[in-house]
Amino acid sequence: MKKISENASCSMCIFRGESEGDYFNCTKKGKVKPSDVCKKYSFDPFSKRPPRPRRFDTSMFDPLDFDINP
Repeated sequence: MKKISENASCSMCIFRGESEGDYFNCTKKGKVKPSDVCKKYSFDPFSKRPPRPRRFDTSMFDPLDFDINP
């Protein structure tokens, strides 16, 4: 039996199609809510957005700290 994670949702599935307002057009089930999950669920790694990288704070450095010449 296939184990589906707790974070699974149709919004992260490879079978989801274009969105129509609050719904997706699933190729397997038809019109579904983004929070739904079915037994055909398969995670699509390209649908997940990575967290935004932190901004590097350079205010505590001098320009001389980054100078290559001795």
